[in-house]
Formats: sequence, structure tokens, C-alpha cells
Amino acid sequence: FKMVESNYYNAINRIITIKEAKDLSILNLKNIRFNNGDSFFWIIQVDPEEKYPKMILNSAFPFLEGKILNNSITGEKNYYLEMVDICSNWDEGYLTFNLEKPSNISLGKVPFLVFVKSFSKFDWIIGTGVYMDEIDKEIENKKEEIKKEIFYIALRIIIFSVIIFIIFIFIITFISSKMTKGLINISKHFQVISEGFLSPIKIIKKEKSEIGRLIYEFNTLITNFSDSIRNIQKISYELEIIADNNKN
Repeated sequence: FKMVESNYYNAINRIITIKEAKDLSILNLKNIRFNNGDSFFWIIQVDPEEKYPKMILNSAFPFLEGKILNNSITGEKNYYLEMVDICSNWDEGYLTFNLEKPSNISLGKVPFLVFVKSFSKFDWIIGTGVYMDEIDKEIENKKEEIKKEIFYIALRIIIFSVIIFIIFIFIITFISSKMTKGLINISKHFQVISEGFLSPIKIIKKEKSEIGRLIYEFNTLITNFSDSIRNIQKISYELEIIADNNKN
């Protein structure tokens, strides 16, 4: 539509004539096809003095060009008059009707979604459309794309969750092993202490965990207890000397 407007303004500015602007617009639209060639443009000429519009371009069905669109052959509802009515009231709009596919006429008429817009400067109505089955195919393709995307998102979530779970298990195992190792050392040392050997637990480096704190308190207890035993032994030795002196 912008292209047709551009041709019109070139004519207004006397770069080209109005006839050249119309001919160029028809040529431009004639060469535009999409959806594997099944979607195309057409132009109908609206003459207020005439009851029916006239087809001046139909790139898919060129045999209609120059025809008065009165549906005298098919006898079907005149959708071209409906296009005129839509553009008269709203300047542009949509409608649907059944139409053969240019790529496969043998399929018969299938639902066709149409957009039409008025270009009053040329007394034209420009139209194009897409077949509904093509829309359905596009929707199905989009559904498949969405399903694949959802699958890959779910897969990424599962993989991420498994990785997090493995890391969590590793951390728990690591912490548990450190705690278990510390508790085993303490347990073994209690056995040593029960046999009369009061010595603190040897650690290579200072532990900042709860097990490290427990070992530190345990060693403090052993140290204090050892000091108490030494004091008792000292007092016992001194009492023994006093007893011997008293005996003498």
C-alpha cells in the first residue's frame, strides 16, 4: 500500500503521470506472491456510476482481469460487492469466502481469509489474503516449536536439578565424613584415656567446625584434668614426706 501511495505522490509531484503511477502500481503488486505463490494481490476498480466493480489486477487468476464482477457465471454471493461495502464504511477490513488455490485448483474451493483496503485516490480497492489451511499449518508448526522449546526447557531444569542434587549430596557426604572422622578420633581417645593415658587429641590444623570446637573443649578438659592430677600427685608426694618426717 505504501508503494502505491509513493507512486501516487510521484504523479502529484509530476515526476510521472497518473496513468504511469497506476501502471507501475499494478506491475509492482503483480510481482508480489507469498505462501508458496498461493497468496497474491488483486485490485478492483470502483466506479460510483456502475453497480459492479471491475477487476483490473489478479496475479493468480489473470483471466478475471478486465471482467465486470457481477458473478453472472457462478451465481454465488458477490464477495466483491462486500469488499466495496466494507471499504465504503471502514476504509479497510476482513472477510472470508471459498476460493481455489492457484497451486492446486483440483482441490476445489477452500476457505480464504481476505484483507481489503481502499485507495480512494485511484478509486481502487486493493486486496490480498491467505488460505485458512496455511494458517492452520503455521499454527501447528508453532505448536511443535513451542513443544520442543518446552521440552528443552524442562530438560535443562532436570539437568540443573540433578547437578544441584549431586553437589548437595557431595557437600553432605563431605561434611558427614569430616564429622564422622572427628567423632571417631574422640571416641578412640576416650578409650586411650580410660586406660590411663591423659593426652590431648592431636590435630594437624585448627578446625572451625562444631567438631573442631568439640575437640578443642575436649583437649582443654584433658589439660585441666592432667594439671589437677599433677597437683594431686605433688600434694601426695609432699604429704608422704611429711608422714616420713613425722614417723622419724
